[in-house]
Amino acid sequence: MRIAILLIFLIWFPAKGFAVQEVTIPLRDTTKLAATVYVPEQAQSHTEKYPVIVQFTPYGRAEATQRGEYFSTHGYIFVAVDSRGLGDSQGQFTPFLDEGRDGYDVIEYLAKHPLSNGKVGTLGGSYRGFTQWAIQKYRPSSLHSMIAIASVYPGYDFPMRNNIFSDYTISWLDFVLSKADSKRYGSGDGWDNAYVKQKNSGTAFKDLDAQKNHLSEVYQTWLAHPNYDIYW
Repeated sequence: MRIAILLIFLIWFPAKGFAVQEVTIPLRDTTKLAATVYVPEQAQSHTEKYPVIVQFTPYGRAEATQRGEYFSTHGYIFVAVDSRGLGDSQGQFTPFLDEGRDGYDVIEYLAKHPLSNGKVGTLGGSYRGFTQWAIQKYRPSSLHSMIAIASVYPGYDFPMRNNIFSDYTISWLDFVLSKADSKRYGSGDGWDNAYVKQKNSGTAFKDLDAQKNHLSEVYQTWLAHPNYDIYW
């Protein structure tokens, strides 16, 4: 009985069987994106090839640590990539602008990884889901699978719905664009109090960025396009 229990424990909680590599991935414009690569431990022999799963994120690639550990112990190479201009990646981040081209370059680069079998899949939800659809516009030949969950639809359900912007718009921008190590989203980010003051004082929604210069350009551009027009 004890042996059976031990076997079950080993099946569900396998010993560490992966290796982690920090790399940079070059893009066509010479920008380099930071990535964490999780590879099956047995892959170090370079004799077996594996499919690659990649997740692009504007929230810091460390968020994908558990996924990386899981997939790399189940026969995949997993790669978490910081979006352009965010985390440790070079460049400037403008929401919705560069994901397609950047993603294409990353996928074709990873397909040539020495441990890759040439097949790449993508994974992620919300903004990470949008990124996958943006990549698909360019039809990378090495992309064989997409798992796009609850993908955001720019100009339709974010940053506004039915031409009405929500408080979430500026909270999200502040969280993503802030360079502070202590930044946080949701309760404690300071925006709840700002929204209450705005509603009580009658401050215009377009003036909410007055103290947040790092997000003003994107915020004001979005507000200038409340309809689903050519910009989106």
